[in-house]
Amino acid sequence: MSAGWPAACVVRELGCAPYEPTWRAMQAFTDRRDDDTPDELWRLEHPPVYTLGQAGKPEHLLRATDIPMVKIDRGGQITYHGPGQLVVYLLIDLRRRGLKVRELVRLMEQSLIGQSYLTNLRSACRRKGIRIVAESVVAQTAQDINDAVRTLHEAKSEAIVHLGFGFGIVFINPALEALDWDPPRFTTTAFQNAWVNPIMWQAFLGWIGVDQYDEGNPIGQDFLDRYAEKYGARPEYCVSVVNRDVAETLVRAFSDAH
Repeated sequence: MSAGWPAACVVRELGCAPYEPTWRAMQAFTDRRDDDTPDELWRLEHPPVYTLGQAGKPEHLLRATDIPMVKIDRGGQITYHGPGQLVVYLLIDLRRRGLKVRELVRLMEQSLIGQSYLTNLRSACRRKGIRIVAESVVAQTAQDINDAVRTLHEAKSEAIVHLGFGFGIVFINPALEALDWDPPRFTTTAFQNAWVNPIMWQAFLGWIGVDQYDEGNPIGQDFLDRYAEKYGARPEYCVSVVNRDVAETLVRAFSDAH
């Protein structure tokens, strides 16, 4: 790796761009780049389109549609892209940056998920006079996190907080047991993933989950009011409201489908 390799990254705002020309442009960019070409991030949306990955077959699309389908050289089966869905393409020279694919995925997870939670937590701690003595990063995939947990232990943390979608929490309890350490531990709405399977159930044992439903949400409150009127009980956690949002999204998607 040369001492002067470009660390800067060019960000391009491409608006709403057709899928296939964008895909071909990425291929052309990669083919013509050299050791001095800066990496780029392309932010855009696509007009309605299905992409057919290497594992997909046209018959996997269950109904006829006027939406075009583009066969691509990437994994997966059929994926829908459309307006309102922000897409970020990373055109990065991994070898130059000393990264492997798994490491890049981990960095993306940190940037898109945990970092926003962490920013909010830091702000809340400053307001409440709570001192953060250490921070460690864990992936949302199956990786060794013993060093990350050991960092928190050596900082003599009085409690730990996990921020993220919840899958990174799976290996924390075993790492705590290896250190013979049982601190108070808190996580976000992710604790409601505990019902998914026995592995997740075990992973969340001993954790305190803090529900993130905002009671100032007028749409959510209206739904809960109507739910209580009809069924005589009012859910005190976010799952019912989240499922209501998911259901409405699906109904709108089906009603708008062509």
